[in-house]
Amino acid sequence: MIISFKGLNAKDNPFIWDNSSSGVKSNCLGLKFEDCHGTPINVTRLQDPIAITIPRDGAGDSPEPGNFTIEENTMKTHKLNIDDPTYAMNAVIQPSAVNCSHDFEIFLRKNKKPTTDTFDFNWTMSVPPKEAERRDSFSFSVSNYQLKKSASDTGEYYLGLYATLHEESKKDEKCRTELNYTLFTFVSSCNFWDEKEELWKASGCEVS
Repeated sequence: MIISFKGLNAKDNPFIWDNSSSGVKSNCLGLKFEDCHGTPINVTRLQDPIAITIPRDGAGDSPEPGNFTIEENTMKTHKLNIDDPTYAMNAVIQPSAVNCSHDFEIFLRKNKKPTTDTFDFNWTMSVPPKEAERRDSFSFSVSNYQLKKSASDTGEYYLGLYATLHEESKKDEKCRTELNYTLFTFVSSCNFWDEKEELWKASGCEVS
C-alpha cells in the first residue's frame, strides 16, 4: 500500500479558543496519513507506535538551572512535583568545574527519598577528568507511561544523586568535598486535537 504523509508545523495554536488548550505551550504539529486514493488512514491501535521527535527549542519557558555541591558517598536529594498524569519527567545534569573523575548514581522514587537500595528508577553517569568547558551533560527522562506504572496517582517525586570518586581522584581533598553540578528539571506532555469531540486530549500519547 502506498501511504502519503503530510505535516504542518505551526507556531500558534489553531484551537486556542477551547479551554482544554491551556496545557499546549509548544508549536503545534499537524499530521495527515492518506492512501494512494486520498482516503484518510486510521492509525489507532497500531502494532508499533508512531515516533515523533520535536525539538524543545521555543517549547514553553526554559527550565531554571540549579547549582549544587555534593560530597563523596552522600546522597543529594531534590524534590519534584509532577501534578498531572500526562506529564513525563525530564532532567539534565551538567558536572561543573572540579577536574575530578567520578560516578554520579541517579535515583528517582515516588513519595519518599530514595536510597542506593530502594528506588523506582536509576541511572549511572560516569564523569571523566575534564575541565568545565569540556564536560558532557547527561540527559534522562521517565515517560508518562513509566511514571504511571510506578504509582497510580500524581504527586511528589525525589531525585537523588550519589557521588563515588574514581581511585585516581580519592587523594585530592578538593574532589572529596566539592563535586559540583548544575541540574535542569522540567516536565513535558503530548496532546492531540480530537476533531470529533473538539478537545485537546492526551490519551494514547507517550512522552519520552
